[in-house]
Amino acid sequence: MSKCRTAQTSMTRRGLVVAALGALAAASGPVMAQNAHRRRRRRKWRRHERRRMREAIRRGEARPLFQVMMRFQRRIPGEVLDVRYRERGRHRVYMFVVLMDTGRIRRFVVDARTEETFTLEEARRHYGIAEHE
Repeated sequence: MSKCRTAQTSMTRRGLVVAALGALAAASGPVMAQNAHRRRRRRKWRRHERRRMREAIRRGEARPLFQVMMRFQRRIPGEVLDVRYRERGRHRVYMFVVLMDTGRIRRFVVDARTEETFTLEEARRHYGIAEHE
């Protein structure tokens, strides 16, 4: 009799585990779909951003990123984690995210035409860049 009970208990636990995993998979489906949509939208935005940057370089309103980055890395110690291109009215800027040698993450803004470098706080005053960028 005890072997029968052990088998029934084992089957019941297995059934509960399978049911819980099924419910978890069903609940995570919409979240995974939403994340995939966000990734597609982000890739589309990045393509648009690169296209605008190439057009500005072609018109002479901005310098190529590799030139700006080489000079930036000579001036600012640390590892560049991310670079974004932004247009603010008639201003074109590259926004750098840098892991400093001290371990802090800092943001810098470099004018794409003049290569003038600002901290994010200085750039907010100079260009009117929003907090969330």
